[in-house]
This record gives sequence, C-alpha cells and structure tokens, in this order.
Amino acid sequence: MNQGKRNIRNTVIALYGAVVLFIGANSLYVAKLDTAPSWLRSTLSLGLTAHAKSQPRPELTDVDLASLRDFSRLIVEGDITVEIVGADAYKVTFTTPGSNRLRAWHNGDVLRVEAESGGAAGATVLRIEMPELKSLYIKDAKQLILRDVRSAELNVIATNVRAASLQQNRVARWKFYSSEPLEALVDKATLTAGSMQTTGNLTIRYGEVP
Repeated sequence: MNQGKRNIRNTVIALYGAVVLFIGANSLYVAKLDTAPSWLRSTLSLGLTAHAKSQPRPELTDVDLASLRDFSRLIVEGDITVEIVGADAYKVTFTTPGSNRLRAWHNGDVLRVEAESGGAAGATVLRIEMPELKSLYIKDAKQLILRDVRSAELNVIATNVRAASLQQNRVARWKFYSSEPLEALVDKATLTAGSMQTTGNLTIRYGEVP
C-alpha cells in the first residue's frame, strides 16, 4: 500500500474512532443527566415538560372546569388523587373538602393542571373524563387511577407518584416510565388489550382491582 492510500486509511480510521467516542460520551452524558429511555426524551421534546417549562405560571383563580375540552395530552401536578377516565365527552371535576385550589391552562392539545394543597390533599380528587389520552406527565400525586382509557399509544411519565391503578383500559401500546419507585396494580382487561413497555423504577403487579 502506497503512502497516500495509507494516509487516507489512517484518516478514515481516526474519524471513525472519533465518531464512536463522541457518540459514547454523549450517551454517557445523557444517561447521567437523565436515565429515561429515548422514547421518553422524545415525548418530553414534543410538548410535555418542555411545554410545562415554557408556560408562564398563572395566578390562582377559580377555574371554569366546564369549559375545558379538546385536549389529548395532560400535565398534572399536585399532592392529590388523579383519576383519568375514558368517556365520549370531556368533563373535569375537582373535589376537595379543604381549601385546595387549581391552576389550569390549555394550549393546543395539551391541558396542564396544578393543584395547590390546602391541607386536605388525601381526600382531594381531580377527575378528568376524555375521549382519548395520548400522553400523561404526572408529578407529586398521591395516587394515579387510569380507567377505561382509550388510545392507540399512551406514554406515561410519572415523577414522585406514590401509587397507580390501571383498570379496564383499552390501550394498544403502553410506554410507562417512573423516576421513583412505583408499584402499579394492573387488571387483566388492561393487560390483554395491548402491549406494555415499562422503564425506570416501575413495578407491575397483576391482579383485579377491588
């Protein structure tokens, strides 16, 4: 092999090695920064937490829950029970025996709701009825209940959620991630309706919900 070809070969090998090292270094950085899988990072970039961070925080007001509709992606934060139910029409209700209040705002197909704890978080329930749920980012909730939810694909991202229950859902493909340890009780109807990919600190416990 002449000197010119040898130089070209060495250059190609060096470039290949640099690319491999670059990819590896970035992979390690991403893993260190966020151990979430690639689908989750893609979901975030498409409008869940990125959308949440970009929105100004409104003042606490009495939310007109009856006017909330035409959404398929949810961001929910607060030390409350969150129940999401599949239904033909949109309906949002908030039940609390204390002074808990809501912030809620709507942009495109994303509805973001924040609950301010007023001392009765354990008995406070946010119930959302909707025709289709595509994405859910939920943070600091006491309990998450997904019942009769309909979707071709549903991405769920849970942060500091203490309990989860999946009942009678009709989802063809689940992608479910939890950043902290979370046990989700899943019934037979939900399991047989489609596939479920779980990542992070999520444990699935199979059984009928009482």
